[in-house]
Amino acid sequence: MSNICVLGLWHLGTVTAACLASVGHKVIGIDDDKNNIKKLNLAEAPIFEPGLNNMIKKGIENGNLLFTQNTKNSFHGLEVIWITFDSPINNEDKADFEYVLNQIKKIIPNLDDNQLVMISSQIPIGSIRKLEKFVDERYKHKNISFAYSPENLRLGKAIDNFLEPDRIVVGVRS
Repeated sequence: MSNICVLGLWHLGTVTAACLASVGHKVIGIDDDKNNIKKLNLAEAPIFEPGLNNMIKKGIENGNLLFTQNTKNSFHGLEVIWITFDSPINNEDKADFEYVLNQIKKIIPNLDDNQLVMISSQIPIGSIRKLEKFVDERYKHKNISFAYSPENLRLGKAIDNFLEPDRIVVGVRS
């Protein structure tokens, strides 16, 4: 099984972390919200999803799931950094995709060489190319790879959607 970081712990991230831990992966969930981390470590999800609190509790108890705030060393030794930030929406219902891209750029200096960054956050077409260019210009020696797997969870059925999907779509260059 893999050592995975799930970065961004709201609906998508919490479900992703709990489900990955439930199938045996070692998962560290990271979020900058100290209150959210405190509640997650008490097996209290940030939003209601049937069965999620129990799944979180089991993951914590069996040692497959840990929640913490972001630190420089949070990503060391992990095989996959799974990005699950929600894109903030403004008053005109316009998504702020730059928020997600900036969060990813912020962690790049702290990644190990040859790590994979899997993105499930909603970002526009061409975003992976922008991230690859950013890494090539500033951190080429790290050989960071990107993959994209679009988020496809439905409220109230997210655990089933994740564990038994109709299809899996992943885009990767290598």
